[in-house]
Amino acid sequence: MSGKRPLSPTITATDMRWINRAAILDLIRTNGPISRTEVAAQLQISLPTVMRVVDELMAEGLVRDANQKAWSGGRKRTLIEFNGSESVIVGIDLGGTKLFGAVADLNGTILEEMYFNHHQTTAEESFQELKRAIDALIAAAERTGCKLLGIGVGVPGITHPETGVVTMAPSLSWDEFPLKERLSALYAYPVAVENDVNLAALGELWFGTEADLYNLVLIAIGTGIGAGVIIDGVVYRGKHHMAGEIGYLLPDRLSLEQTYPGFGALEQKASGTGIAARAREVLKGLRPAEELAALSAEDVFHAARRGEPWATSIVAETRFERGGIEPLS
Repeated sequence: MSGKRPLSPTITATDMRWINRAAILDLIRTNGPISRTEVAAQLQISLPTVMRVVDELMAEGLVRDANQKAWSGGRKRTLIEFNGSESVIVGIDLGGTKLFGAVADLNGTILEEMYFNHHQTTAEESFQELKRAIDALIAAAERTGCKLLGIGVGVPGITHPETGVVTMAPSLSWDEFPLKERLSALYAYPVAVENDVNLAALGELWFGTEADLYNLVLIAIGTGIGAGVIIDGVVYRGKHHMAGEIGYLLPDRLSLEQTYPGFGALEQKASGTGIAARAREVLKGLRPAEELAALSAEDVFHAARRGEPWATSIVAETRFERGGIEPLS
């Protein structure tokens, strides 16, 4: 066995160029109008590198001349600023029971939004529903007259952003689904695929009300339960991209020694899907089948507010209140 320490992976010149580009663009976005010299000083990047990257960004329409100059005792310096209003992106929040899509500019201003209701279907039907939504949003983006830069899809499941493969999304019946590959074959725009709650956490980081916030955890409860974890301004994914899959945590002793092939143990107790499923089980034989099929978590909460015992019991169990399931200690 060799006693040599394994070599650490190195950053290629291409990687470094994209790191510099991202850092420069973000600094201009958050601190503009700003001079090229100030960008170089704050990021500790050489001025020639900053000038080259800024020229590229201006050619792409992402940065523009602010028509202002800064006086620093020497020559006046031209200021530049982020140009977020002339380009747009199509964004999709692909939920298990509903789909939200928007056309937004790079400042985060929503120019058009659309809602689509759908129910758990086969893998291919879920993809076709997504395709119909993207087609409608691209048409809306074209009507703005702005340049469409790409398509972003937030998926409720374990997702590999590098490859765009959805390892598992139970609410969409996707298992090792090559989402990015299939969308890239249909659309001539760059496609980004990411876990939906990771994207929500990034949105809170970039556009939230807390200034200078670099560490946060965002928990989303809907069809399933997930978390987006941000550490030092970067999404923490975990080795297998499962860091935020808290829906698979075990909430109580009764969850032990059971298998969860689809939704996790916590999701089956506390998600919208889990609450509705438990209600259907309780009301089986007491309500018509079609009424049970349409039952939602919102219906359960409405019934609990009216004091209906079957519903108050389910809500108490979900909250781990007295009379509900005893949590693990």
